[in-house]
Amino acid sequence: MKPERIAQVASELAATYERHYHTCGQCTLAAIEDALGVHNEEVFRSASCFGAGIGKLGDGSCGGYIGAAMAIGLLFGRTRDRFDDDPESMETVNRATVALHRQFLLAYGSITCRAIQEHLLGRSYDLWNQTDRASFEEAGGHRDKCPSVVANAALWGAQLILSEMDKRGLTLRQLQRSRYPSE
Repeated sequence: MKPERIAQVASELAATYERHYHTCGQCTLAAIEDALGVHNEEVFRSASCFGAGIGKLGDGSCGGYIGAAMAIGLLFGRTRDRFDDDPESMETVNRATVALHRQFLLAYGSITCRAIQEHLLGRSYDLWNQTDRASFEEAGGHRDKCPSVVANAALWGAQLILSEMDKRGLTLRQLQRSRYPSE
């Protein structure tokens, strides 16, 4: 599959996952993992708390942003055995997450869940409040608004990963064989 198609598949999966399962961080991560054919159950589980920012509070970074950053870190971040000495991996993930950050700022003016909700829906919602939650759903929160953000996050994250793979001369098959390609 061509890189452009892989990124598009990640985007489409992310939107579908967000519409059906919610928890934008986990949906973004799962979509990128599925499009690339690379899975890590522990990392997937750790993304469970990144819905509507963090813990459905809205005041943290967008879960889609976090999920894409987690995918980048999973594939190119430093490993525990090189915790004290791996500037190359840190440079890679920092460069990629800065690029992701810029994409979010261009598209939404912010990386925070609450600000992105305001940008797309005209206001933010307290998803712990049943009335607000119903209003969020009626406004298209999980029908098309958040799925579009998650789709973009997965697209941009996958594009950044594929770009790094290209720089390293890594094929998709090599990425799939190695749990942590930075080793």
